[in-house]
Amino acid sequence: AVANDLSGAYNPLFIWGGVGVGKTHLMHAVGYSVIEKDQDVKLYCCTGEQFTNDIVEGIRNKTTPAVRQKYRKLKALLIDDVQFIAGKEGIQEEFFHTFNALVSSGSQIILTSDKPPSEISKLEERLKSRFEAGLIVDITPPDFELRCAITQIKAKEKGLDLAMDMAQMIAGNLESARKIEGFLVKLFSEARIKNVEITPEFIETQLGKGIETNGQILKKSSPNDVISAVSKHFSLNKKSLLGTSRSRPVARPRQVLMYILRIDLRLPLEEVGRIVGRDHTTVMHAVNKITHMASNDVNIREDIRGIKNML
Repeated sequence: AVANDLSGAYNPLFIWGGVGVGKTHLMHAVGYSVIEKDQDVKLYCCTGEQFTNDIVEGIRNKTTPAVRQKYRKLKALLIDDVQFIAGKEGIQEEFFHTFNALVSSGSQIILTSDKPPSEISKLEERLKSRFEAGLIVDITPPDFELRCAITQIKAKEKGLDLAMDMAQMIAGNLESARKIEGFLVKLFSEARIKNVEITPEFIETQLGKGIETNGQILKKSSPNDVISAVSKHFSLNKKSLLGTSRSRPVARPRQVLMYILRIDLRLPLEEVGRIVGRDHTTVMHAVNKITHMASNDVNIREDIRGIKNML
């Protein structure tokens, strides 16, 4: 709608979402569509950092009028990661007037951010108000079915027809298109170097080597944090979770715990075993078990996602 009717449909268009969900890709797609229709259109795409640098350079070199002319005479301005200008008083002042000039002249503005306007810290209220005046689009991570399709498409681009069961195994353990693509590069490289066929067992092995499925966990969480989250999620006390019971209501959460410690915290098998009081072969079995289950059991996927959200 925006590409077909610049400034007439939704202005501004504010696209937000987490890392790797396709915000920039979507913004660029709108830009390419506009240029296809009119190659003479004055359209400029940059990042929040580039806009900031241009303003700073304009002040330093006393060329601010030229910088203003560059941005305020456009038919469409596309800015990626606009949250970068937050907390920079002079830059926000300049962007405020640029925004008003463009909207007043009937130009389109498209912005992307990792948060909605209301949650961008140190962003001036007058800018939040203007960002919220148009359409705000929340780009959520792809669901399981879409990740399966992405996995197969990306594998085919690399010359391999990946069977559905293997695609499901990968999609069940990785949560974004970017991570899936990175894992496929690693998977194909390992298979080529070792001269082995890609099988479900080989995929399980590669997933068990500690693919980074959630960078925030790796940076912020300790084993004790994970134990607490698993205990809370499954309504188990820590003593039972780390105890000797083999009953399913206890054993399955324990396997999920070992999976997260191994896959997300990237702890060695022996270290995971020490934490949960098991040997490394038991840990390896648990990781492989949950890896396989996550590919076809929506409940396990939701359990893992719920625990990660707590962290």
